[in-house]
Amino acid sequence: MSSLNHNDISLVDPNLLPPQIRRFVAIIGMAETVKLLKEYGGLPVKFTGTCAWLQGVINDEAIKKLITEFKDQELSLPKFDKVFTQLRNMEIMESLKNKSGRQVAKDNCLTYRMIKIIKNKQQEENPTGDLFS
Repeated sequence: MSSLNHNDISLVDPNLLPPQIRRFVAIIGMAETVKLLKEYGGLPVKFTGTCAWLQGVINDEAIKKLITEFKDQELSLPKFDKVFTQLRNMEIMESLKNKSGRQVAKDNCLTYRMIKIIKNKQQEENPTGDLFS
């Protein structure tokens, strides 16, 4: 079993996320962005009034920051899948240290080809591995 889990957002590199998600992370932080996108990702939202629809989803400070930044603007929030995919891919790379590609594919309900694609992409992003980390 991998030491990573899908809830460990501290491992997500915001620089690898789409620009719109990076903007939300810069304004309200990663944890609150994840909560927002899990609840409303893929939907249009408008930041008007007190944004009562956000109560209980993200903290009050984050709500105030979003209202200040996006007052009366309608935005289509990006889906959470970009963050989830990054975490999943990190778990896969961790699993590949101890398991075969076939087993990792089976464990994650992915094709072997997809595991190879993930591995190649991760190696392209960090060609020296952990050597200089």
